[in-house]
Amino acid sequence: MDFDTADVTCTVTPGVVEVLERNNRTFVIDGVETILQVVNLRKNFDVTISIPINGSMELVELEFSRCEQVVLCAPEGTEVDVTYSDADCFVCTFDCNDDGTDTDELATFDAQITVRLCQSIQSSFPVTVEFLAEFCEPRDVLPTPCPTPVRPPQCPIVFPDFNGGNGEA
Repeated sequence: MDFDTADVTCTVTPGVVEVLERNNRTFVIDGVETILQVVNLRKNFDVTISIPINGSMELVELEFSRCEQVVLCAPEGTEVDVTYSDADCFVCTFDCNDDGTDTDELATFDAQITVRLCQSIQSSFPVTVEFLAEFCEPRDVLPTPCPTPVRPPQCPIVFPDFNGGNGEA
């Protein structure tokens, strides 16, 4: 195969995020014991590697995942949402292992891909908010500071008034 491994690139598309486990842990924050959750996440991605071979671009699509632990206030019953504002990747290393024959099918490669994420992780729970208020009545009509509408001057020469008027209503 004839290509420069420095020209190998990749693109990443984030997939489903799975909450694997959450465990309560006690932390001391500003001198106060607080129970938070250590949440184990599996982030799934689709990565497309672009390999320039003999003037054309070969695309190899791969699925992979990476695991991450985060500390949140996310007790059981809450939903953990991960939103990505940016996802990018680059090929750190790429080694092609060709057996020396002319068939591309027997060639294999080893690649190290790095994925960079900008993310927001939130826990949420549906709540009902109650507002205490007294019965209210419609308010009085507010005085308007706007003048009453005035009909603009007319053009009786262009739009004659056939009712015998002077063109003004």
